[in-house]
Amino acid sequence: SAGDLVIGAIGTVQRFKGAIDDLRLYGRALDVSEITDLYSNETNVLRKSEGSAKGQITDEAQLSVEDPEIDTLFGFKIYPNPVEDRLHIQLNSREETTVEVVVYDMMGRQYLNRSVVPDNGEIVLDLAPLRMSAGTYLLILDEGQGRLKQIKFIKK
Repeated sequence: SAGDLVIGAIGTVQRFKGAIDDLRLYGRALDVSEITDLYSNETNVLRKSEGSAKGQITDEAQLSVEDPEIDTLFGFKIYPNPVEDRLHIQLNSREETTVEVVVYDMMGRQYLNRSVVPDNGEIVLDLAPLRMSAGTYLLILDEGQGRLKQIKFIKK
């Protein structure tokens, strides 16, 4: 419609009291099978791009960050999520290029800032020495040349 999109309220009344953690917006109506798959598929692969928001996180979800127009090289997947000690980052590219890996907590405290050369397209982060408490963290990968990606993960 031509009206503004409002999430969590109807004008000045019926304000939502709480927090919205995960939200998906689509430019079309989903069919029944797509909706069923979103909420029943335990191995749901989650996509985040300019056209979609982060999706539902299951206990061992594999998160994928891809933008098909520009990410043939720099899309990536992380697993397991939630993670205990070792977070695997699988890059789409097998190219041996340096990637800056940064991890922040939700309060903005930096836990990791390291340059890494992926081994056969994979980076494995050992989180045990970082003494991270359970919670949500932000992983940022920077391949340079303006190619920066970020995704949240959960530490058990």
